[in-house]
Amino acid sequence: MLEAINRGEFSINGFRNQDVRARLWKDRANAKKQRQRAARVACRLALLRAHGLARKISGTQRYILTEKGRVTIPALLTACKAEVTHLTQLAA
Repeated sequence: MLEAINRGEFSINGFRNQDVRARLWKDRANAKKQRQRAARVACRLALLRAHGLARKISGTQRYILTEKGRVTIPALLTACKAEVTHLTQLAA
């Protein structure tokens, strides 16, 4: 999900639950599955807001990354993709 919301296209206008779902799941689903996916993304958006990484744009259904989110999310993604052995060699 972090990769989906970290895209440059969302930096100006923000992103919606629907935008994130379109990036995470490419297949079409029945109505029940779509509601479940929407609820799952809504919960994760609430977590991002609680941690101060995203904020809601008032009067819309859109969210935008905060300054803290623009710094933290790329760092998390880089750390997830890094190999431990390579990091150990760099630290030594």
